[in-house]
Amino acid sequence: MPFDISNANNIPPSITGLPANNTLNLSCGQTVNLSMVAIAPEVNQNVTVTVNTGGMCNATSTVNGGNVNISLTAAQCNSGTNTITITAIDNGSPVGTTVQTITVNVANCCQLAITGVASDATCSNAFDGAVNLTPTGASGQATYLWSNGSTAEDLSGVSPGTYSVIATDAAGCTDNATFTIGYTDTTNPNTPTLSDVTGQCDVTATVPTTTDNCSGVITGTTLNSLTYSTQGTHTITWSFNDGNGNVITANQNVIVNDTTVPIIPVLADVNGQCDATASVPTATDNCAGTINGTTSDTLTYAAQGTYMITWSFDDGNGNVITANQNVIVNDTIPPIAVAQDITVTLDEYGNATITAADVDNDSFDNCTFTKSLDI
Repeated sequence: MPFDISNANNIPPSITGLPANNTLNLSCGQTVNLSMVAIAPEVNQNVTVTVNTGGMCNATSTVNGGNVNISLTAAQCNSGTNTITITAIDNGSPVGTTVQTITVNVANCCQLAITGVASDATCSNAFDGAVNLTPTGASGQATYLWSNGSTAEDLSGVSPGTYSVIATDAAGCTDNATFTIGYTDTTNPNTPTLSDVTGQCDVTATVPTTTDNCSGVITGTTLNSLTYSTQGTHTITWSFNDGNGNVITANQNVIVNDTTVPIIPVLADVNGQCDATASVPTATDNCAGTINGTTSDTLTYAAQGTYMITWSFDDGNGNVITANQNVIVNDTIPPIAVAQDITVTLDEYGNATITAADVDNDSFDNCTFTKSLDI
């Protein structure tokens, strides 16, 4: 056992009641009471004792003459290795001094532990993620420092990411933890109301968009054709995908409906001297382009007079117009009469018979004519 003899000519005091090997090994919360006695070995000597606990917390000492009582309670504030020094001085001449040191090893008393539950944000760009922290074993009130600078116990209103926290209790104990906040988007994109796309001859739909709580503006996609030229109503099924597994569809009508009739043509009269034949007229249409007329009337007329042909123009899309055309057969060229001299023989009564053919010398007309003779 260690001791210090300050003067070899005087027997120094002795100290009894020291722990084995002058060492105490304490577990957290353990209390030890030491009772020691400093004894002057020479007759008529007194001993003065001082105790230095080295600034240990939870350590008290009392001295009564040579009697020393020390009370220790192990706590986090004195965890580690501590030294208590006991000095005994007698009143001999010369003075005798004895110094004993006790090593006190206190186990780590930290019980602080932090756990928590991370709550995902609703979107990758949302600030509604959170961590609900649960501290246990803290000595007194713990303080917190998060990697984003927050000093609150719980973390809230944060975006997806990784966050770490250090907790420190009143005894200086620390613990740390790291949490990952993801995002879980379970909200479908808004279903758009898509207006009908209409046209007379053909229609091309424009790619629509909708909005999403996370992705913002989303452009529709489809496997259907965008352009239609066949009359009728067609349906395009649009798909809207927010990229987070939420997909909605919306239908859009594409209506090709030609309601414009062909342009009514102004048909000129068809004229002829002897006969007249009408040619098939045409009209123009916004969709079909050039349309040939059709009629159930006769196209050729040989009898003098005025005739009417009713032409029909059908664009093939249910739009039909009619137009009338006059056919006029009017011979305005007179015949050319050519006569020849003839010799006739009178009968016994002085009469003779002459016909038109007898005096005709190839009379002609542009059409047909009847020969007659006036005398």
